[in-house]
Amino acid sequence: MSRVLKDKNRPKGAMSAYACFVQVIREEHKKKHPGEHIVFSDFSRKCAERWKIMTPKEKKRFEDMAALDKERYNREMVDYVPPEGMKKGKKRKAAKDPSVPKRALSAFFFFCDEFRQQIRDEHPEWKDMNKYRQGIYVPLKKQSKADNSAVSNPEAGSGDAVAENGEDEEEEGGEEGDDE
Repeated sequence: MSRVLKDKNRPKGAMSAYACFVQVIREEHKKKHPGEHIVFSDFSRKCAERWKIMTPKEKKRFEDMAALDKERYNREMVDYVPPEGMKKGKKRKAAKDPSVPKRALSAFFFFCDEFRQQIRDEHPEWKDMNKYRQGIYVPLKKQSKADNSAVSNPEAGSGDAVAENGEDEEEEGGEEGDDE
């Protein structure tokens, strides 16, 4: 897959009030100390501290500069026509295809399958448990299902299938496949 380059002739983005402030301070510093190397992290930290303590009246100058720069940007973008094949912007991640098969199972899943029946026989608590006690785990199951649905398919709804009577289509009980 080849990478599409950005157009170098595209108008520069509009500057924020803070960016205008940093630019002015940098130019002032260069005039006072010509040829001196500026450590950017220290300089930006000092600029941030100064910006925080400035009054709205002092910031107004830079907000006006930012507004003018935004007008410049909008004016230039009206006239700008990107050349063919140039990147227009970030594309959203493509939706997953539901027909794509799931990943291969890990070795642990094969291990669990081998011992599942043995563990069921040794620990029959779930089957012997009454519906009230099992009901404690139903909200956890629904939450897990909703979380999984949101992660695997963010465009879909909640992912819970509801029958006409308003209850889940799956039975909530001691089904063989429901204990996983």
